[in-house]
Amino acid sequence: MRLGGKSMHSLCKLEWLCIIGMALHVMVGCASTPEITWTESKSKPQWISQVPLELDFLYFVGSASRADSLESGIQSARHAALSKIAGYLGTDIESEFKMANTESEQNVGESLKANTKAFVVKAISVDFYHKKMTRIEGNSQLEQYDVFVLLKYPKREATEEFIRRQTKDESTVYAAYNLYQTGKEYEKENKFTLSKKYYRDALSLVGQVRTVVPLDEDDVADSQELAILLTRSEENVIRQLRRVVVWVVEKNHDQTNTPSILGAHLTAVLTKHLFTVLDLTPPKDFEVENVHQLELKDKKPLLRFLKSQGAQFLIAGNGNASSRSFTMNNFFYEAQGTLRVFDIATGDTILTLPIQQRGYDRNEKTAGMNALREAGKVAGELLVNEFLSREET
Repeated sequence: MRLGGKSMHSLCKLEWLCIIGMALHVMVGCASTPEITWTESKSKPQWISQVPLELDFLYFVGSASRADSLESGIQSARHAALSKIAGYLGTDIESEFKMANTESEQNVGESLKANTKAFVVKAISVDFYHKKMTRIEGNSQLEQYDVFVLLKYPKREATEEFIRRQTKDESTVYAAYNLYQTGKEYEKENKFTLSKKYYRDALSLVGQVRTVVPLDEDDVADSQELAILLTRSEENVIRQLRRVVVWVVEKNHDQTNTPSILGAHLTAVLTKHLFTVLDLTPPKDFEVENVHQLELKDKKPLLRFLKSQGAQFLIAGNGNASSRSFTMNNFFYEAQGTLRVFDIATGDTILTLPIQQRGYDRNEKTAGMNALREAGKVAGELLVNEFLSREET
């Protein structure tokens, strides 16, 4: 049956939708609105916005927002104020404030004293203020606290702490300077491993000093300049320890590449990691393409020559890029070969690295070059990891 162009079935659906809409409207209208009230412990004190000024004490304010309880809010606010005192004294105790709020204030003080040797435990609680937010919604009730704490700290203690820290920082910086001088002496004697150790230990000491400490030395003005010199010196001896020679012979589609693409990208990776790659030409009787059969220790004149150039390692090998397939209008090439790493001091082989990497391009020659390029990059990263792991042992 149709009525006014609409069926009875459509009218029934429309009526049901209206009824559901009205019901939802009534339910929403009847839903309780949250009741939020704020109560204060007292009138908001002036010290929250302007700390007191006093001859014998320094004042610090700490705050905490939306704490679940008044006790935890006071604890967090006190920690925040102590952190400000520590910052004023130049002491890093932030990590100490990560302990649980349930830990007693006495334990917090003892931990701060033991771990920072600062006189933060001398801080005196002066006053606190809080606002409590109560939220009631239906049968549930939520309480949260905004808390402010005022601490005072004796100026005499602050002065003593400054003197103690200044004395300690000066001793630390001069100890680092002495290590720097020893490192320089070892560097002059080409004892680079020992030199690096002294530079690194000195950097560790300087890193413990948070302020710029003057040095009464002709060659170094202060701790900041010392840190820069130590960083440069360490990098220099690392480069001396990583003096390498790279000799690679390669072919791309039966054509010899000179210079080697694989070798060039291998060298680029090494250089990025503070390796010094010496530009030396292999002797005519040195068959790099047969490096897998080479016994370098038997070639005494070559070893003497490499040592005279300050080389620590020889990286020698071969690569050959050959066609593998032609797919989707691209040539796919694969670079294969072998790299061997020799310790110049002994002539021993310390690593053999097989080469196998693919590359592609619409141009056939470029596809082979891409394969060799990728092979050089991958081999470089593998060699760097190997060298670094050996330095750490």
